[in-house]
Amino acid sequence: VQPDTFMGYRRKDGKVGIRNEVWIIPTVGCVNAIAKQIEDQSQQFMTSELDGIYSYSHPYGCSQLSQDHLNTQLALAGLVKHPNAAAVLVLGLGCENNSIEEFKKVLGKTDDDSDKLLICQEHEDEVGEAVKIVSQLCQYAASFKREPCGTDNLIVGLKCGGSDGFSGITANPLV
Repeated sequence: VQPDTFMGYRRKDGKVGIRNEVWIIPTVGCVNAIAKQIEDQSQQFMTSELDGIYSYSHPYGCSQLSQDHLNTQLALAGLVKHPNAAAVLVLGLGCENNSIEEFKKVLGKTDDDSDKLLICQEHEDEVGEAVKIVSQLCQYAASFKREPCGTDNLIVGLKCGGSDGFSGITANPLV
């Protein structure tokens, strides 16, 4: 039996997304405001081929140690590799624990077309430089077109609200 299909975006690595977005991922909370400025200024690049340009702020990436630091890196790497992101700008400050160089060790292999890295402290006008990069990423992302994809490619994420002691036994397995 052939699996049902949905209209998705097949990425170079074979994963399938349901959205075609460009994401700005800070390595550290210190650049959240800069990431938001980049997001706001990059809205000019929106086209009908894109579903959105978004920054994902968080309070982590600095003064973290050991497993706590690694958990942050793994979560951020998961975002960078997420199939709903056709292209990603990873934005670092330059002095954080989770520096671009340290983050790359966890992130692993990246794609030169879809993954760009920028260290703010290396640029006089980091927002302007980043907006130029996002413009390029938007052009790349716009090249993806929806196509029929088997539902066996669909990954659904869920969040448990922790409503009661039995949700892990009853409701969560049902979902």
